[in-house]
Amino acid sequence: MVWLGKTRERLEDVGKDLVGSVAHITEDVAKGAQGLVEAGIDGAFGLFKDVVSLWGLFAIVFVVGFAALMARAIVLWIAPSVSHHSRLWAHMIDVVLDVVMVLETTISDVIKVIKTVIEDIERLFHHRKGHASPHLTTYKLVHVNATALADFFDHLVDDCGPYNTVESVAYPTFKRIVSPAVCPAIRYLYPVPHLYTAADAALGWASYDSRPWPYGNCEPRGAEVIDVECIALGSGYLVLEVLLPAILGLIVLIRLGPIVWRAVVLVGQVATVALVEAIRFVLELL
Repeated sequence: MVWLGKTRERLEDVGKDLVGSVAHITEDVAKGAQGLVEAGIDGAFGLFKDVVSLWGLFAIVFVVGFAALMARAIVLWIAPSVSHHSRLWAHMIDVVLDVVMVLETTISDVIKVIKTVIEDIERLFHHRKGHASPHLTTYKLVHVNATALADFFDHLVDDCGPYNTVESVAYPTFKRIVSPAVCPAIRYLYPVPHLYTAADAALGWASYDSRPWPYGNCEPRGAEVIDVECIALGSGYLVLEVLLPAILGLIVLIRLGPIVWRAVVLVGQVATVALVEAIRFVLELL
């Protein structure tokens, strides 16, 4: 009976310590949570102010992306007509380019003549001999090949249709940029089958076929060959679905990142203290 009494008293003491520890932990958590809520409210207001102050940037990026998508739709819409009436379109393009070139050349020559006249006047006042003569530009009229124009727009119609999502535009572009650095490293391991298999499984998604000749040898083949024109036409998807969210995400990270980190630290501290108290409680019971 004496042993039971002592055990009961010991359990009561341990229970009181445990209740006190829980009370302290709860108080600390309440203080930390209050500061976290206040910081969260301040961060939310700051984020709203940043977004409002940068509305011009968001508007410009959105307009650029939307205009790129509209241009893509218009080009693909008129492409069959241009291909079918390639001679007419070629003559129209010739006329426009010739007018632009003539205007540019004429303005350039007028500037040269004015500079020559100024130089002659300076020579006259300084009693220097000689005469400056302008070198006028000779230009050649532009001639667009109608057959090449038709082939080009046929290519746009046939090949650029699938480039209609951010994945179909971003992934080939990323692969083309990264593969020259990744593929040779994988190919270097080809003589060691196990290492090559592991490297290809880990990094092959970012590389062209890394097997030596007569295989890909890090060169794009077949479906891996991307069309730069189609990527350019689909750039609006990158602007609207990658660039715009990236800008917004960066602002959110700058404003709310420290708050999220404080929350993680607070949870870690509470978990650590709870674990220590649990271990101490078990040890006192032993």
